[in-house]
Amino acid sequence: MKIAIGHSIDPLVSAAVEEVVEQVRLRLDGAPAKGGLLFACQDADHEQILEAVTSAFPAMPLIGCTTDGELSSVLDFQEDSTLLIVFSGDGLEVRVGLGRSLSDSVENAVQDALDQAQAAAEPRPQLCIAIPESLTVSAVSIVNTLVERLSPDVPLVGGTAGDQWRFEKTRQFIGREVTSDSVPILLLCGAVQVGVGVASGWQPVGPRSLVTRAEGHRVREIDGLPALDFFQQFHGPHVEPNPEYPLGVFDANRGEHYLRAPLSYDRDSGSVDFAGDIPVGSEVQITDASRNEILTACETSIKMANASFNGTDPAGVLVFSCAARKQLLGTRTAEEAALLRNLGEGLPMAGFYTYGEIAPMGDRSFATLHNETFVTVLLGQDEDA
Repeated sequence: MKIAIGHSIDPLVSAAVEEVVEQVRLRLDGAPAKGGLLFACQDADHEQILEAVTSAFPAMPLIGCTTDGELSSVLDFQEDSTLLIVFSGDGLEVRVGLGRSLSDSVENAVQDALDQAQAAAEPRPQLCIAIPESLTVSAVSIVNTLVERLSPDVPLVGGTAGDQWRFEKTRQFIGREVTSDSVPILLLCGAVQVGVGVASGWQPVGPRSLVTRAEGHRVREIDGLPALDFFQQFHGPHVEPNPEYPLGVFDANRGEHYLRAPLSYDRDSGSVDFAGDIPVGSEVQITDASRNEILTACETSIKMANASFNGTDPAGVLVFSCAARKQLLGTRTAEEAALLRNLGEGLPMAGFYTYGEIAPMGDRSFATLHNETFVTVLLGQDEDA
């Protein structure tokens, strides 16, 4: 397997696309482009970018989305950039699909995307990458539906699209088309080996509590108290719920927890809105982390991905980090990309900052929607291929 990356910060779209295409062609060195991912800022001319990329690689299946920031081994952490990731390799096949109108029916949209991507039975998928809408419907419902309908031996990773912390409208891409309210997926099929690492840096503190009243992403009561009161009895009356203080939500069957980031609250009702659903009856716990611990989690995620990778030499790394991590790290955000170099100097690496990360939790094979989490996906050739 070969992974070629092109990354440009040129504000002129035509120049940016020319640069990323040239970088990818140079790194492919004549190998065919089997499939691609495109990440771009919200204000770019997406139609122009897609037209130029698909003209350069006319037979290449392509999906993408808007982001809250991009990172790569070419330019490290950037905002307002254009990032293209292209897969190549003998025995590798890439298939893509798009499900539309998520807000009408998540189930129908997910099934449409899978039907398109799984039109051919062979070679078998080894990884599903999803980069769906994040604002019009519950991202948890998208992830859960994908998990239900994918084969249980196909890991699911990815992240929800962003719009640079505006929370107004995200966009998704397939081929030359710019869409919204949709779910694009990409399947890596054939001779592929995958290793996944997931870590956040936040650790639970204080006693566990129970969500006693909630609707989707809006939590009204915890332990019978208004959710706002629950937060403020721990942090103090002057602390407002915000992503610095995510809630740890514990899996019903295991000890691991995933994070839910508070985004807003209503003082009159005491409800708190999170960046993902929290079911009634969930055990939750306040969490805490320093910026050093948030960055240390990158190293933990990298080590986990390395430990679970059973292929020969890795070909590259995909990364899905959280827009809220970027907000909290501020000027230290670039350190996340720098830490990825621990996987090996010269190893291609690329990804984006999301509104929700999609990855397994702990050693489970099925995926969960995470917040404020760093996901490392190590890719390479199957050692038996």
